Amino acid sequence: MGSPEPLDLSPAGEARVFVRVRFFDTRVGNPGPLDVRVVANKPIGLGSVRAHLAAVTKAVPASVARAIGPHEVQLGFFPELAPSGARIERYAKNGRLKTLVTFVKPTATFCDVNVEPNSSYRYRIRIGRRIVASLTVDTPPDVPRATANPIRRRR
Repeated sequence: MGSPEPLDLSPAGEARVFVRVRFFDTRVGNPGPLDVRVVANKPIGLGSVRAHLAAVTKAVPASVARAIGPHEVQLGFFPELAPSGARIERYAKNGRLKTLVTFVKPTATFCDVNVEPNSSYRYRIRIGRRIVASLTVDTPPDVPRATANPIRRRR
């Protein structure tokens, strides 16, 4: 589970936080209902929240792609891609289509670490001969590089 992100604080002293939960359990890779209960462990007795997610069966996986940073793009699929001919392709800068990966086991995610900052990438997800998704992702600019000079102590 990711760390909570503070949203705001009410005048009554009630804090609201956003908690992102990621499931890495193969049992939730298939569509269907999923019940989740999140319990605060500090301080004890703070409370709990229940959520019901109703994932529907889809003929093709729902696919998303987002830049994780300037050098990585993550693609996600639900339900997970079956290995029967599923592959991810990416257009190169010259317009050529290149297969990045052909899956040999079911998968729900793929990270492309061969991307450059401040660039745009187009992906295609194929199952057999059928294109099931076309996605475009823009990577953010690179982090500025700094030298040690500004933090050296002057005498």
